[in-house]
Amino acid sequence: MTGSLHRVLFGPRLDIGASARTLLLLAVPLVGIPTVLAAIVPAGQELLWQRVQLTIAAILGVAITAQSCRGTAGRTREVRGWFSVAFAAWLATELLRDLDLSGIVGAIPADLGLVLVVVGVLGMYRATLRGRLHRRAELSVYLDAAVVCVAVAATLLALFGGGVIENPAQLPLLVYALVFLAMFASTALLDLALRVPLKLVGACAILLAMVLVGVGYIGQSELAGVVGSWPFASLISAGVLIGAFGTATWSDATDDSPGYARRAQQLRDLIPLTAVAIVPLILLPAQIVVADLTFRLVINGSIGFIVVGSVVRQRLLLRDRERVLGGMRDALRSVERRARQLGGVEEAGRELALSGPGGATLEAVASILADQFGYDHVTICVADGEGLKIGAQRGARELVPPLDPVAGLVGRVVRRRTPELVIDVANDPDYIVGDPAVNSEICVPMLDGERLLGVLDVQSTAEARLDETDFAAVLAVADRLAGAVARGFQGQRLVDEKDFISAILDAVGAIVIVVGADGRLVRFNAAASAVSGYSTAEIDARGSLDFLIPPEQRQEVLVGIGGLHTGGPAHERENDWLRKDGTRRHIAWSNTVVRDDDAVVRYTIATGIDITERKDLEDELAHKALHDPLTGLPNRRLLMDRLEHALRSRRGAETSLLFLDVDDFKTVNDRLGHDVG
Repeated sequence: MTGSLHRVLFGPRLDIGASARTLLLLAVPLVGIPTVLAAIVPAGQELLWQRVQLTIAAILGVAITAQSCRGTAGRTREVRGWFSVAFAAWLATELLRDLDLSGIVGAIPADLGLVLVVVGVLGMYRATLRGRLHRRAELSVYLDAAVVCVAVAATLLALFGGGVIENPAQLPLLVYALVFLAMFASTALLDLALRVPLKLVGACAILLAMVLVGVGYIGQSELAGVVGSWPFASLISAGVLIGAFGTATWSDATDDSPGYARRAQQLRDLIPLTAVAIVPLILLPAQIVVADLTFRLVINGSIGFIVVGSVVRQRLLLRDRERVLGGMRDALRSVERRARQLGGVEEAGRELALSGPGGATLEAVASILADQFGYDHVTICVADGEGLKIGAQRGARELVPPLDPVAGLVGRVVRRRTPELVIDVANDPDYIVGDPAVNSEICVPMLDGERLLGVLDVQSTAEARLDETDFAAVLAVADRLAGAVARGFQGQRLVDEKDFISAILDAVGAIVIVVGADGRLVRFNAAASAVSGYSTAEIDARGSLDFLIPPEQRQEVLVGIGGLHTGGPAHERENDWLRKDGTRRHIAWSNTVVRDDDAVVRYTIATGIDITERKDLEDELAHKALHDPLTGLPNRRLLMDRLEHALRSRRGAETSLLFLDVDDFKTVNDRLGHDVG
């Protein structure tokens, strides 16, 4: 529980040196003992022990702040250094008071040291704020701090000034109170502007110290006669030591949490308004009631300063607001412009994707750049052999002379292969004047690797010159143009290659079929369409040629192809195709597969020859060899073949042979021979 409270109040870790920590621990007895003695000794000795505790507190404060500067750098060292100056001046003031009390020195006014204390605090203020806000915000903080400082001082003077008029001896005490409480108000405003973390270290500890010292002096001025002065001297001593502790732990850390930033800004705006509200509530009644001329002059001067400061602050706020609104308007225009450009880029991309990089498409893209982007001259050049030719052009008038692919900015971009933004063409040594009104130009090469596909050139005559936003938009359009042109070239190459391969396949004189690993028909040649009787469109609609295989042969064909996929060698087979007219064609196939680097089958290639006529001829010859040409009946050769086959199949079993004779056929055999019979 104690650790948690410590983290809440002081943060996770106190960054304070060992020497400063030791001095703070010593301060407890060194200041505490004189404080106790001042409370218990007789009234005549009370002032002595008060002086002892105040002087010891000042000495310890100087030692702690001086030690805290060691090992630091930058802003931290500068701020702690200015606080060390203030503490040194404070110690000098206390020592002069001691000498004055002892009667040794009386000619030097001790209160002059307060001026050096204020100088040290002002130096701290400047070192803390410098460079952390923009110029107008920094000036606003200084102005608000001055207004609040004067308002607090004038309010305290209005509340307690009457007693000073009656008892002038209280004036130094009231002045000290005014100074420290005014410094507290202005420093609190500074801490809110910089969003200082709300921990009892560093800047917040310094604020607490200023309050304690200011309240201590008010107490000595107004309540010392009632409760004695030692409690208020103790507050001053405690404030000095807490201020030294705050100096030793000061850093430029900030709390950027949104909630704290919002509340800090609200307080930051409220404090100056409160200072203005003090004028009719306290200061005006006070200067009317009090008759002392000096008092009234001070109050009137304070009122005038607060009013003038408030007016100046409002003017600064209005200018700052106008600057912010102007920036917002510029940002809005930039966003709208960027949106139009993005829309134009997308429209150009769609046009190129749908229609390709043809002449009409290039004209449409040039029109988009001219109309939606607002560019005066747009030229799209495409590669033409070793040079460039104009593919599309838009502009208020034709450029004279026309774009030269080897000269000017275009020529430089062609040579270097890098895009260029020329904000002021008058300062470009390669710029060739075409339109005298042109003031800026963007030229972007369209590349496919190292190959130059063309150039996109944009020129503007508008007062607002082309900038990085335009450059990015033109780059995007050029990139899409280059992609479309490259795809056009690649597509044309693919078409040429496809036509070349198709010509080869059609000239083969055989059926060629390519089937993907998923069974989808990838490619076929004209012979496949001619043999099947189906048109190319009809085959494409089917997506496969399996419908041409007779049902009784389909399984056998699939098994053969499956064997290829599982690692079998290329093989030959025959099967029929069912033509569109219902007739059959007999095809002899040679099948193989194409595998990728991982040995996975990508395609199956089948090459087939229509052998229907040859097959019919073979069947006819075989029939004639085994049948009588006159009667068509099986002849002796077929008989002997069947008999031999029967004898082999019996494997030793008895075989019977039945002869049927024809009457008078013997005459034929005897006269012409058995072969003829």
